Amino acid sequence: MAKRVAKSVPKEPTEPRYPKADILKSAEFTKIERDFLSAYLPDGAHTIAEAKKVLEKIRKGAVK
Repeated sequence: MAKRVAKSVPKEPTEPRYPKADILKSAEFTKIERDFLSAYLPDGAHTIAEAKKVLEKIRKGAVK
């Protein structure tokens, strides 16, 4: 019997991850968005998309 060789599935290109400090300096966000990210974005490395999701979650939050 012939052995089956597993075909490697090409991985999708991953978005680069940046430290929180670099995201806060990014021109991708306005000053007010950077202020919110400094408060709500956890420390560590994140993608730009993750940071945008955090902002969306803040914007859609319930007003008390």
